[in-house]
Parts: sequence; structure tokens; C-alpha cells
Amino acid sequence: MKKPQLLISIASYCDDELIKTIESLIDNSGDKNNLDIVVFNQSEYPENINHKNVTEVYTDYKRTNGVVWAREQIRNYVKPHHKYYLQVDAHMRFDKGFDQKLISHLDDYDGKVVFSGFPSMYYLPDKKSWDACYINKIDKIDSQGRFWPGAQGVDEKKYLGPSTIAAGYFFSDIGVLDIDIYVQKGDMYFEETYATFNTFLAGYDITNIPFPGVYHLYDKSNQRQVYHPNQGSPRLVGLKNNVKTIQDFNKLYGTKYRPNIIHQVAPQDKNRWSKEWFRCDYSWDTIKGYKRNKWCDREGINTYLMRYDKEFYEILNQCPVIYKIDFVRYLIARDIGGVICDMDFEVYNDFTKQLDSHSIYLLESSAGDEDYQNGFIVSPPSDLWNIFLESLKVDIKNNLNDILNRKEIEGKPLGTFVRQIVGPIALSKFVKENNIPHKVLPYAQFNPVGKFNFDFIQTYHYGTGNWGGGL
Repeated sequence: MKKPQLLISIASYCDDELIKTIESLIDNSGDKNNLDIVVFNQSEYPENINHKNVTEVYTDYKRTNGVVWAREQIRNYVKPHHKYYLQVDAHMRFDKGFDQKLISHLDDYDGKVVFSGFPSMYYLPDKKSWDACYINKIDKIDSQGRFWPGAQGVDEKKYLGPSTIAAGYFFSDIGVLDIDIYVQKGDMYFEETYATFNTFLAGYDITNIPFPGVYHLYDKSNQRQVYHPNQGSPRLVGLKNNVKTIQDFNKLYGTKYRPNIIHQVAPQDKNRWSKEWFRCDYSWDTIKGYKRNKWCDREGINTYLMRYDKEFYEILNQCPVIYKIDFVRYLIARDIGGVICDMDFEVYNDFTKQLDSHSIYLLESSAGDEDYQNGFIVSPPSDLWNIFLESLKVDIKNNLNDILNRKEIEGKPLGTFVRQIVGPIALSKFVKENNIPHKVLPYAQFNPVGKFNFDFIQTYHYGTGNWGGGL
């Protein structure tokens, strides 16, 4: 007998429809021997499901950690013979041959793909609505970075175009589970947002097929209230090795999403940190709802730069490390977005509450030869940065001999040459000459000089000047 290739995940919470859902799955499967159904049953007692296709994992509903945690547990039951992954809720119905239809479309698809969207509905006791062609569109993105999707009907065709993931109907190859779609401390209200981002960034298309034959019970007025513990926001994963970027996502979905991520570059070996860095690093923990992303390994930064331009990377790799650090911060702003700042900024107040998600923010400089510092940038992913990156490539190539010889400008402070080629002077010139739309973070609040009011300032810049310590 062949081993089943299709793993079906069901996270159930005191759900009266669970058994009927399992029966519908098995009865309507085109190949019953190809199903491996794992049920994470959070209820008062186990169902003791006696069927060769079903594995029941029971936990007392009072001890559950929520639906995201439950789906994560099911990943422990992946076997080498599993080839496909279907995730559904415990209140679903299915048409005849739904599994073979999904598998056929997946095998036929050119590239990696997730089929998902809000399913058609059914009504109790068991009346199905018309099986329709739906994708999920993004209606809005809230201040926490969570998007709120809505179902959109689409004319019938082979594939229905870009969709977002609906956790109650999610079909892909089993390899999708290797990318950490979910994390165990994930808030269910962010579940679909981050599942969408993490699969997309890993190189998956997200779409749907016409008439998938999957139905969902939306009216759950007779169901027990599901417990959703407040476990904090999940995270975007794999940022250093993305196949696609958040900028790619914004272009495809027509959004202007800026992720809640704080990017910093630092040596992985903390023995090479300045003493001020430890104090500063701890202070960022006061910013809630943001992922911290340290670009601290040579491989992470180098791989990222090589993927951008392998030939230019070979040139950049010859230069002092500050050239690489400055260049990569602009590349992060282009592709990923977020808060990009030096390690020697200490946070005193949560400045993120005053930021909108669509604007570029630059830190005002008190130096006379520059308008802005480049050690603190807030930006959504934007092609505007590509203009700057291309000009930097030209300037670095044209001045390579002087860079390699550590040339400085006579009569100017040490570091002026670096600042002109790739640093804050270059940034200030780019913004001014190209009329880049932006908002200003005033230095009196973010980089005060002399005496200052701790209740007034947002951050303080120590200016340690070690420029990454060589990474």
C-alpha cells in the first residue's frame, strides 16, 4: 500500500462540526488512501476518532495557547512521504474530488505557489452555497501593520491572480512548512498577514483556482467562543535571504506597506561592541510591536549584496567596511523598509507612535556640511532609493583608487571623504537634487547636542564612530 502524500491539518477548538468536517474530507476525496489527516483537538475530551487516515492530537481546551500555536504543533507530524499540505478549519465541507483537483493544479503550476482565499460558504445543517471564484484583496492596513482582507469575486480562468492567505483554506507543497509560516508566539489576528508575507518573501506566488470545491461555515453563532491568548505579534522571517522583497509585494498588491522592523548592523561577536552599544541595544526593547533584525554576520550582508549585484559586490568588498554598511542600509530601505539605524542610538521614548507608514523620515543633522545623517532612516520600501544606489555605484567605482588608498580631503575633518562618497553628505545631496519627498526627524529630539530634557528627546546618538568594528 502506498504511503499518503497529502497531509491535511485541522486545528479544532471545541468545535461541534469537527467530525462532520472529517467525514466530508474522507467521503469526498478522490483517493482516500492518499490522505493523512492530523487533528489538533482542543476540547473537553478527545473524540477518539477511529479511522486509519486520522491522527488525533488532544489537549485540554483550558491549556491551549491559541490557533497559531495549534497549527504549529501539527508541523511535528510531517513525514518524508508527504508531498502536499492542506490546511483547513474544523467547520468545512468539500466537493467530490477536491483533493485531486488541487493536486492537479499544483503539479501544473510553473513555480512555487499557494492556493488560498476565503472559501464559499455552507449553512447548517449542511447546505452548500454556489462554489465561486474568490481571491482575497487587501481592504486596508492598520497602524499595527496588520492587513484586513476581503473576498473578491473573479471571472473564471485557470488562476485567479494575486490573493492573500486565508488560514481556513491553504494548499501548497509540503516544503512551504520549511519557511516558518507561523511562529509559536503568534497572535491569531496577525496570522494571515504574516503567513502571506512569509510565503511570498520565500518565493511563493499566492493565488487561487476557480471552483476549488471547499466550503466554510461563517455563521458560528451556535459555536463556543474560541480562546485566543494575547501572545504578541509574530514576525517576518528570512529577511536576509528573501527570494522576493516587500517592495515586490507592494507593487503586486498595490499597497504601501512599511514593516515594523528595526534594522541594525553589528558584529556578531559582542566582545567587539562598544560599551555604549549594550545600553543602546537594551533600550530598543521599549519599542513594542517591532521586530529587531540585526545584520551581524558576514554571510547575511554579503549574500544580500551579491544578490543585488555580484560584480559590484566584488568592488565594494575591497573597500573599508563603512562603505559596505552605508550601501546596505540604503538597499534595505529599498527592498524591505522599516527603521534603519546605527547601534549607538539610545531610545528614551517610543517615537514610532508619531510615524506614518507611507513617508520617508530622515534625521536632521547639526553639522554644517550635511542636511541629514544617514545613521537613522525610516522608510517604506521604495524604488526612490534605487536612484541613490545607482549613483553610489558610479561614485564608488570612479573614486575606487582613492578609497583603497584611504585618501582624505586636505583641511577637512577625518572621514569627510567617506561622508561625501557614500555617507550623509551624499545622502543630503541626493535628497536635495532629486526633490525626494520626506519628513524630518529634528536633531533636537533625536540627536540633541549639549544639555537636553529626557522627557522631550526621543533618541540620543552617542557617535561611537567605530563603524561596525569590521563586522
